[in-house]
Amino acid sequence: MKKIILLFLVLFSSCYAAEDIVVQNRILAKINTQAISVVDVTKKMDFIFFREFQAYAHSNEARLEFYDANWRSFLDDMIDEQLILSSAKELKVTVSDGEVRQEIEDTLGPNVIAKIDQMSLTYPEVFKMVQNDLVVRRMVYAMVQSKATASITPARLKEAYEKYSAENPVEEAWNYKVLTIRAENELAAIAASQMLLKTIDVEKAPVDEAVKKISLQDVKITLSETLSRTAKSLSEAHKASLAGLKSKQHSSPIPSDKKEKETIFRIFFLEDYINGGKVEFASIGDNLKGSLVQQAVGIESLAWRKKLRERYGVDQDYLSLMVPDNFKPFSLQR
Repeated sequence: MKKIILLFLVLFSSCYAAEDIVVQNRILAKINTQAISVVDVTKKMDFIFFREFQAYAHSNEARLEFYDANWRSFLDDMIDEQLILSSAKELKVTVSDGEVRQEIEDTLGPNVIAKIDQMSLTYPEVFKMVQNDLVVRRMVYAMVQSKATASITPARLKEAYEKYSAENPVEEAWNYKVLTIRAENELAAIAASQMLLKTIDVEKAPVDEAVKKISLQDVKITLSETLSRTAKSLSEAHKASLAGLKSKQHSSPIPSDKKEKETIFRIFFLEDYINGGKVEFASIGDNLKGSLVQQAVGIESLAWRKKLRERYGVDQDYLSLMVPDNFKPFSLQR
């Protein structure tokens, strides 16, 4: 059930006022023989308010802001709830008392009675609210959720995947490190490069751990941090050096331009390569299906609730007559 709970309005209420909230009670709607009054809506809002915003339980100003911002949406939900309950009664959908008691404990936690007293509600009132909520959930699952889930066929999922892949192409990318060997003597640099390749086994240990164990006289060895580059940012020289490598593989020693009297070799260690193109279905399949189901739930829910309102004769003209736009049911007694 949709509930618009505007937390920021509550958080703006920093003072705790002593004024009482005045409720202009009246019948707001009547579904079959069940009337919904301002007091009924207030009780429902109190249940949610005290459950979600206990820190503001004694702030009448915070509660008034919450009431003013949300009472129409709560009324709308309660109308739908009564229509769904009427349909559930015809279909003989019920929940057990044990399920209701367990839900109350799960929702309110320990000291249930004390918390209900704090809401200015009675246990039977809370029991009925929770009982109705559970029946509504069961009906929504049967009439909406199950249909929405069944509507997401493999063909629809494939179509959504193709669309997502086209709109969110994966960039080709490399994660790698560069080992640089510098020496004034060219033969020393070559010998050091060959020894390093025999010593380092990235399949057994990270390259940086292996490099720490190596010390060669007159040879300077440095290892870069992991470099992450996409096809757009990777230099042509590095791209050529990484070409053909698979993850956890390294290149042969590649000579670089000499700097003054130094001979320089570089060895590239490829940590991970991300092939460009389509994102893998396995990485987004579950989230994609979940998103499609939620979209379908919204469509199915609107259609079902509209059908219920038409069936029971609850249209916008009726609601406008019962609840004028300028009606303000709550105020503070100054």
